[in-house]
Amino acid sequence: MTRRLAALALLAAGALHAGCTPRAGPAPGARPDVLVECRVTPRPPRVGPATVEVDLADGSGRPIAGASVGVEGNMNHAGMVPSIASTEEVEPGRHRGTLELTMGGDWVLLLDIRLADGTRLERRVDLPAVARR
Repeated sequence: MTRRLAALALLAAGALHAGCTPRAGPAPGARPDVLVECRVTPRPPRVGPATVEVDLADGSGRPIAGASVGVEGNMNHAGMVPSIASTEEVEPGRHRGTLELTMGGDWVLLLDIRLADGTRLERRVDLPAVARR
């Protein structure tokens, strides 16, 4: 019985660990034919408004037009209200929006990408060391 409990405890710990760390391999909805590049300015990032640019291209580097991109910014610890931004396609394949970084520290940006054909992709972008003003 003790061995069985120990085995269950190890399995539970492994499941929790896997859920709290970035997954190796493709992101949810990953497609090798879609390239996603994200830039945040100012560089280095600091508390206040930040411009988020997301470029979408196919495997040949051609812009993918007609998508929509949402951005959710979260601190890397629990208890903070997320910062949400919508973006606008400013030229084919290039999306731009403003996200409010409300506190210094490490942030994670979650990109919710919906292609014109209805395909949904998600990407995670780490934004470490956001400086206080």
